[in-house]
Amino acid sequence: MRKLLKYFSILIVIIWMGIVFQFSSESSLKSENTSNHFTKTILGENITDQRVEELSFMIRKTAHFTLYTIGGVCICLCVMLNYEGKKNIYLIGFSIGSIYAITDEIHQLFVPGRACELRDVIIDSLGILVGVVIIKFFKLIIYHLKRSEDNG
Repeated sequence: MRKLLKYFSILIVIIWMGIVFQFSSESSLKSENTSNHFTKTILGENITDQRVEELSFMIRKTAHFTLYTIGGVCICLCVMLNYEGKKNIYLIGFSIGSIYAITDEIHQLFVPGRACELRDVIIDSLGILVGVVIIKFFKLIIYHLKRSEDNG
C-alpha cells in the first residue's frame, strides 16, 4: 500500500505539472480573455472594461501563486513519501518547485505573446514556499498530537 501511495504522489505531481504546462501554453490573448471572463463572472457584467483590465492582472498573479501553492503541497508530500528519513525534504521540495517555475517561464518564451518574467518566477516560488510551509505546519501538528497521546 505504501508503494502505491508513493507512485500516486508522483502521478499527482506530474498531473499538476501538466496543468501548469497547459495554462502556460495558451497564447497571451487566450490567457487574457480567460482572466477577463473570470473577473466579469465574479464581479458581474456591469463592471467597466478598464476595471476588468486592472483586476485581471491581480487575478492572474493570484492564480499563479495559488496554483504553485498547490504544487508546493503536492511536491513536498511526494518528496516526503519517496525520501522518508532524509534530511532537507522541505528544501528539496522547494527547489524542485522553483526549478519548475523557472522552466515554465522559459517555456513561455516560445508561446505567442508570452514572455519570461522574473516577477512570475518569484510569485511562483513564493507559492511553492507557502505550500511547503503548509506541509511542515501540518506535520508539526501531527507530531505534537501523537506526542501528547503517548504522554497522556
